[in-house]
Amino acid sequence: MTIVCGIDAHDKELVCRTWRSDKIEETKRFRNTDSGRGSLWGYLHKLQNAMHATRVIVGYEACGLGYTIYDEANESGFPCYVLATTKMAKSPIDGKRKTDEYDAGKICEILRAHELAGITLPTVWVPDLQLRDDRELIRRRFDVKGDATRVKNQIHGLLKRQGIKRPESIKTLWTKEYMQWLQDLKLRSGARAHLKSLIYAYESLKENVKALDSAVDELSETPRYQRQVEALTNIRGVGTLTAMVFLAELGDLNRFPNRRSLKSYVGLAPTSHESGDIQDRKGHIARTGSSRLRAILNQAAWVRITWDTDEQAWFKHYVDSHAGGKRKGAVACMGRLVQVMWHRALEAQHEYERRSA
Repeated sequence: MTIVCGIDAHDKELVCRTWRSDKIEETKRFRNTDSGRGSLWGYLHKLQNAMHATRVIVGYEACGLGYTIYDEANESGFPCYVLATTKMAKSPIDGKRKTDEYDAGKICEILRAHELAGITLPTVWVPDLQLRDDRELIRRRFDVKGDATRVKNQIHGLLKRQGIKRPESIKTLWTKEYMQWLQDLKLRSGARAHLKSLIYAYESLKENVKALDSAVDELSETPRYQRQVEALTNIRGVGTLTAMVFLAELGDLNRFPNRRSLKSYVGLAPTSHESGDIQDRKGHIARTGSSRLRAILNQAAWVRITWDTDEQAWFKHYVDSHAGGKRKGAVACMGRLVQVMWHRALEAQHEYERRSA
């Protein structure tokens, strides 16, 4: 006998739908706390012993709660699956009858179909604890830089509204000279307070970026990343941060069997829509996977287009021979770059594994 438990997880509550091979189903609610989850695992253990079940499998949708439920379920001896929300088939009516019990029941049905009929589960890849911790640092570094860019844009917007242009003597933005000019501007009290607040926020974020850069550099020099980072930074346009975002977001590179699966995971593969006589109809890129990785690949691709003569020639040829202009050409260069990075990092990873064996 097998017991299946589908969980609709929320910040405060877990709605659990259980199914047993004797076709009995029931719904229970547990608090999403340490003691509440402990009660859930205890309930499943008790149910397993009472029904003499050989297996208990658990599943829930990927969400902002992370992998706490996944870790605890596996520690309790229950295989757990984290389901990708975007890969779960849903009909229009599902959005009209959406309740916690209904969602838990849908997850339970998917797990049951997998258990009884071998249907492939739409699962996400779960990184190990070390990679999750590394991601916290690298994603924060990327996000803080984005926050600093937004503050700079807000300063530009404030100056535009006030009709102020920087003097021609200041050639470069965000230098000490430029920041001193901003601080010396004569503005009315409201605009002055606004600008002062933005300058303070920018300086604070700038210092934060420096501290995080130092932490990322230190992480990149650890044995698990050093060889791969060295291999990646030898590629024109790829720096330490780009390499670390690539490695942290992709995780185990061996899980991609070919370049098509890699580009699909990153979100650079085109969407398709075929119906009847319409065949091979391609659309925009899917934009699945990590938006951070695509953003930093875009920056690196433009650096390569600007400074690498071979890449520049390929880009020009692509733009001239394809519709879509420079934007589509840049996406194509991103695809080329991610393939090169994957091959280089994979070779370095295999070398590290051979030496560690």
